[in-house]
Amino acid sequence: MAGGKVVWLNWGIRADRLNLSPTIQFKGKKTPDGVGYAERSPIDRGPSLVRGEWGAQVVEELVRDGMIQQQAPLPWREAELEYLRRALDLKGDGLI
Repeated sequence: MAGGKVVWLNWGIRADRLNLSPTIQFKGKKTPDGVGYAERSPIDRGPSLVRGEWGAQVVEELVRDGMIQQQAPLPWREAELEYLRRALDLKGDGLI
């Protein structure tokens, strides 16, 4: 869509996982030998999905284009989406 606005939501968690409930942590580790949130992978590129680490990096094009990088605490994702809708001056009830 030419001239359209893109909204990219990226998830970066705290290294200590204090912003994740036990249920979210449980769902993040699919198998006993799998890599869970904020755990290091076997190839050791840093803790998974931790903000500022390799596994949560954003592609350079989005950073260059002025991506908003503000963390919203769980479970207030609706508030984050509403903020983005207003910040980007998007009309309508949804982002899609």
